[in-house]
This record gives sequence, C-alpha cells and structure tokens, in this order.
Amino acid sequence: MTTKLSLSESLSRDIFRGKDFFWANIKHVGYGYANLATDVRLIQFFLNAYNDSVGAGLDPLVTDGKFGGQTWARIKWYQKMAAGFAVVDGAVSPADGVRYCGPKTGKVYTIYQLNIDYLYLRGQYYDDIRRDPLLPVELCNHFSVPDFSSMSSMSSQNNSKQIGLASF
Repeated sequence: MTTKLSLSESLSRDIFRGKDFFWANIKHVGYGYANLATDVRLIQFFLNAYNDSVGAGLDPLVTDGKFGGQTWARIKWYQKMAAGFAVVDGAVSPADGVRYCGPKTGKVYTIYQLNIDYLYLRGQYYDDIRRDPLLPVELCNHFSVPDFSSMSSMSSQNNSKQIGLASF
C-alpha cells in the first residue's frame, strides 16, 4: 500500500529540500515480489512524470498497477539514468526514511531517487500529489483525505511512522 512516510532530520534537511516525508511503496516492486497495485501505480506514475518532465520522449507507461516487462524495463532505464546512484535491477525496494542507501549495496534506494527527481522537476505538486494532472485517478482516490473524527483516536492508538494525507 502506497503511503507517505516520515524522513529522518538529516535526509529531510540535506536531500529532500527540508521536506519531512517521502512518497513510499510499502512492498517491493519487481519480478518475484507481491507487487501491490498501489505501489506499482506509484512507481509507474513517478516514471511517467520523470519522462514527461525531462522530455525523454518515451511512450508513457499504462498506470494499471500491474508489474510486467514494460514497467521492469522502464525502472531499469530510470536506474541507469540515475548515473550510478541506484542499483540497476529493475526493482524498487521500500525505504524506511532513515537510511539513504541500501545496507547491502551502498546505493541510493530507487524510491528516494524517484521522489527527489519528482520534487525537483514537479515540486509544485510534491506536498499533495493528488493535484498533479498526471496522477492516475486510482491513486488520487487512494490518497483521499481521511475522516478527521477518527484520526485523533487512531493517532493516539497507533504511534507509527506513517503520515496521513490530511496531516499536511
């Protein structure tokens, strides 16, 4: 399930222009993984936004939430464009908001690089990506504003790192 997660102070200050959150996939996206539809859609959306913003001229991915050969190839293409910062494996691992690089690879998590590029290229939409005209309706609906009456009781019961969309 795609969500907003909080960032450590150092990541927020040094890399994310002072933002205290990033848009996150909760599960791995790639061959051999569960590939939750909302996670895949978020990745497809970020890849399309990058392609659109830099004028790469590639056909947009269908943002259907299904992981397959085209999404895999586009992830690999993007990872190669990241100039050695990301592992080129066609997968997007979830990140925790604390470590910038994967512990095994020492490379930047692809989801962070996608967020950073989105922030720099389409920053006017970063705080609330629902405003981005490229965002698929299914994701826009997924990021609907929660019921505030239940938020206060939920937040006192659940002290997780997840940030609800209504909190910004």
